[in-house]
Amino acid sequence: MAVLLLGLVMGAAAQFNCASVYGESSPTCAWEKEVKTCMDKNCQGSDDGELCRADAARTIQCCEDHYQAVTPPRDCVRAAISSAVLKCAKTSCEKSCNGAACKACSELHEEEEQPNPVILECCMEHDLTDPPEICRAAVPQPCEGLQGEAASTCRWELEVNACVRNICASCSECQNCQKDTAHINTCCDTHLHDAPQPALCKDAGQKALLP
Repeated sequence: MAVLLLGLVMGAAAQFNCASVYGESSPTCAWEKEVKTCMDKNCQGSDDGELCRADAARTIQCCEDHYQAVTPPRDCVRAAISSAVLKCAKTSCEKSCNGAACKACSELHEEEEQPNPVILECCMEHDLTDPPEICRAAVPQPCEGLQGEAASTCRWELEVNACVRNICASCSECQNCQKDTAHINTCCDTHLHDAPQPALCKDAGQKALLP
C-alpha cells in the first residue's frame, strides 16, 4: 500500500530525469523536479489531477516554496505568464465593462470556438516562444492535428527547443549556444518522452559519439 501511495505522489516527478543534466542547467532541473513533486503532492486525490497540475497559482506557489537562485524552470515561467495574462485581462476588462459583463470578459472559455480576444491581447505582451496553455491560441501550434507517437515526438522537440533557449537566455553568442550539442543532449534527456526521438535529439546524440 505504501508503495502504491508513493507512486501516486511521485506522478509526473517520477518521470522527470535530471540524472544526465550537468553544469548550469543542473540546479534548474533539480528545481523543476521539486516543483513537479510539490504539484503531485498538492494534487493527490484531486478529481481532475491534470487540471490541478495545470493550475498556475498552485504552480507559482510550488515554485516559490522551492525557490533557487538559478534560471527558473519552464513550468515556473509558463505559470508566471499565465498569472500575468489573467491579471492583465481582468484589469483590461474592468476598464471597459460593468457588473457581470466584466467576469465574462476576463474569463477564458476554452469551449468557445473563437479565443477570447482580451486574453490574446494580453498574451501578446509576453514572449510566446513556449506559450502556456492560456496563450496557445495566440500563436501557431506546430503539433496541432498530430496524434499518438507523432504528437509526443513533436511536443518533445518543442520542449527541447524551449529548454535550450532557457539555458542560453543570458548567452553572449546565442546562436552558437543554441546549437551546442551538449545543451541539446541535456534537454533531450531532461524532457524525455516515450516516443521516437525528434531529429535534433538524434543528430545531437550522433555528434556526441564522434571522436
